[in-house]
Amino acid sequence: MLKILRTISDLNENNIIERVKEELEKEDPDTYKKWQDNGFNINYTFDDQSTLLHIAARNDLVKIAELLIKKGGNVNTADQDGWNPLHFAAASGSIGVVEILIANGANVNAADQDGCTPLHCAAHNGHKEIVELLLDTGANVDAVGKVKITPLHAAVRFGYTEIIKVLIANGANVNTADQNGCTPLHCAAHNENKEIVELLLDTGANIDAVSQAESTALHHAVSAENCQVEIVKAIIEKEAAVDIADKYGRTPLCWAIRKGTFKEVCQAEKKVIN
Repeated sequence: MLKILRTISDLNENNIIERVKEELEKEDPDTYKKWQDNGFNINYTFDDQSTLLHIAARNDLVKIAELLIKKGGNVNTADQDGWNPLHFAAASGSIGVVEILIANGANVNAADQDGCTPLHCAAHNGHKEIVELLLDTGANVDAVGKVKITPLHAAVRFGYTEIIKVLIANGANVNTADQNGCTPLHCAAHNENKEIVELLLDTGANIDAVSQAESTALHHAVSAENCQVEIVKAIIEKEAAVDIADKYGRTPLCWAIRKGTFKEVCQAEKKVIN
């Protein structure tokens, strides 16, 4: 179907369905028959539960999306995973389709089966302009999925600093914990991203927040694969408690010994003290 939508030319509001029908009958008679049996409904869901509008949205087919909507395409139909066309457009970075969908009533806070919204999709995939547009049109900046991940968690996980700034500027809670009790700061420390660690600390992150494993961001920084001294130092400089024990009874220094980074962590503490 994607091949058909991409190759048909000279489409307009009056001929789009007929042209798609013509090409589909030639390319895929079985699918054509199924669609025919459903009266060539513009909102018919094909085998993957996608409508024509879903296909246009996830492939940046702006003109086709616009024509389909004019012909009655439902902007809020969900596929088998709960994704509507706006989820696809936000994830793929199609700002043009996002604009058209929102202008025609797409629900900016629609949640999929995992509770993820289009804002999660845009933040997860690094599409800053779409993040801004969604926020400007009513997206919930602190929407949480089933595993309690917010758009901020998603942006932190993948290191999208500029998106993090946009989310925080729009009121994102920097201390929301996911299902494991981890805040964005835990995630940034684990991922060894000094710039994001400092950004979160400067915008109100609770430096001693503990996860379900009773670990702090300092635990995560110390036990990270490469244990960057500058990140450990940045956290300690903000007066992080260095003696909190996790559920295993281990303090950050205990983890440093276990990970073979005791020298580096002591060096970081020494720099702060001096």
